[in-house]
Amino acid sequence: MSEKTTEPTAIILAAGLSSRMGAFKPLLEIGGEPALLRLLDSIRAAGLRDIIVVTGHEAPCVEEAVMHYAEAREGEGVRCFLSDKTEAALPRPEVRADAAVIIRMVRNPDFESGMFSSVQAGLRAVPAQEPPAENDAGDAQYNMKTPAFAQPSAGALLFPADVPLVTPETIRAVLAAVQLPAFERNSACPGAQAAFSGDRFFRPAASPLFAQPICRDENFQDRNGHPLWIAASVFDEVLSYKGDGGLKAVRDLHGDRLLRILTDDEGCVLEMDTPEDFQRLQQYAGRGTKELSLPAPPFPPRIFLVRHGEPKQHTGRIFLGQTDVPLSERGREEARAAGKKLLRANAHTARVYTSDLTRARETAEAAAEILGAEVVPDKLFREMDMGSWDGELIEDIKAKFPEEYARRGDDILNYRIPGGENFYELRARVTHEFYRIWQAERAATEAVCTADASLSQPSRDLIIVAHLGVIRALVSEIRQDTDDTAFFRQYATGSVTALDAPDWLL
Repeated sequence: MSEKTTEPTAIILAAGLSSRMGAFKPLLEIGGEPALLRLLDSIRAAGLRDIIVVTGHEAPCVEEAVMHYAEAREGEGVRCFLSDKTEAALPRPEVRADAAVIIRMVRNPDFESGMFSSVQAGLRAVPAQEPPAENDAGDAQYNMKTPAFAQPSAGALLFPADVPLVTPETIRAVLAAVQLPAFERNSACPGAQAAFSGDRFFRPAASPLFAQPICRDENFQDRNGHPLWIAASVFDEVLSYKGDGGLKAVRDLHGDRLLRILTDDEGCVLEMDTPEDFQRLQQYAGRGTKELSLPAPPFPPRIFLVRHGEPKQHTGRIFLGQTDVPLSERGREEARAAGKKLLRANAHTARVYTSDLTRARETAEAAAEILGAEVVPDKLFREMDMGSWDGELIEDIKAKFPEEYARRGDDILNYRIPGGENFYELRARVTHEFYRIWQAERAATEAVCTADASLSQPSRDLIIVAHLGVIRALVSEIRQDTDDTAFFRQYATGSVTALDAPDWLL
C-alpha cells in the first residue's frame, strides 16, 4: 500500500435475524433514538467519512431509517446511497464535491448463514486499492474529488449494530493505535487519551493486521470489544476464507499481528443479544455513556513475588513450561532461603499463593513453614504453556522445526507454540487471577475488622510463588509498563521481588 492510503472505512453489520432478542435490534430505541442511528452518530463524531451499512433481515426498514437520517443531516454534508444489489453502492459523479460523509448501503442476500457473510459483503463494498476505471461516457465510477473517496481505503472498522454505545473516543483511539496519521491523538480529540489507560497497547512486533479494544470489567476480566480493525492487506484472505470459525478463525491465524488496546470504555463491549442485555444497555446509556469507572482495587501494602527454587536438572536444556519437575537439592535450599528473606522483610500474611506445579509448590511450602502461613495452590499461576514443545529438548525442536524455531526467536512475545500460549496470553491469564485473589484478600480483611470494631485494618501482604514468565507478567501489570521490557527482566531462582503497591492502585 502507498503512504497515501490512510482513509479508513466503517462497516456497520445490521443484517442479522435478532432471533434471541425477539425484536429487530438495529432499530430498537436507546434514549429515544434507534441503536443503528446512535452508532452512526458516534462513527461520524469520530471523524470517519466512508460508512457502509450491510442490510439483510428487515432490509427495507433499515434502508428507510438510514435514508431519513442522511436527509435530516444533508446540511452537514451527509449523503446516502442505496443499492438493492449485492455489490457496492458507489456514488455516481453527481455526488457533490463538498460531501463530508458518505453512507452506502449494500444488501447481503446470504444473511441467514451468519454474521461472517455480512462481514464479507461489507468488505466487498470497501473502495478498491486502485481507483475504478472510467465508464463509456468517460466518467469515473465515483467522484474522486469527494473527500470520503479521495483515495483507497486503508482498512475497515467493523461495528455490530447491536453494540451501539461505543464512544467516538474509543473509535479514534483504535485508529490512532494502528497509526493512521489523521487519527493521531492531539488536542482535537482529548477524550481519546482519557479513554485508554496509559496508552497500554499489547502491540505486535510487525504492523497490525487486526486491532481491537479490550475492556476490563468489574471482575477484572478482559473482554474483547468493538470495533475490530481489519487492515486492507488482509481483505482478500477474509473474503476467500471458507473454513469453520469465520472471522475469528482468520484473526486467530494472525495472532502475532493482533493489536490489543486496554480501555475502560464499557460501551465497546455492551451488546444486546437478549432482552436482559438490552435492559442493562439502556441503564448504562441512561448514566450518560461514559467510560466505566472501576473502584480502585484495594491492594495490600506490599506484594512479594517469589520465583521457585532451582528445578531438578535434565540431561540437556529443555523447554520448561508446564512440565512438572521437582526441586533439586540446591532448589530446596533456595526455597528455605526465600522464606527467611520474607521473614526478615517482616512479611505478614495468612496465605502463600503458589503455582500448583511441584517446583513452585515445594518452594511455597518451605517459605510458608517459616512464616506460619497456609499454602494455596493455584493452577492459573503455572508457567507459560509451551504446547507441543513443552518438556522437549531445545536442540531436538531446533532440528525438527527450524523455521518455527526461528520465527519464535524473531517475535518471542507474540509467537505461540502449537497448543500453547504467547506472552500476552500468559499475562492476561495471571493478571485475571491476581486481581481475583486481591479482592478475596480484601474481603477477608474487611470481615475481620467488621467482626471486631476495635481492630484496626491489619497490614496484610500478598505473597505469590511462581515462575519466571509469571513474575515478568505480574511485574509488567503492577508497574503498568507501556513497553515490553518486563519480558526481558531476569529473576534468579529463589529470588524475592518486593513491590510497594503503586499509588494508582491504592
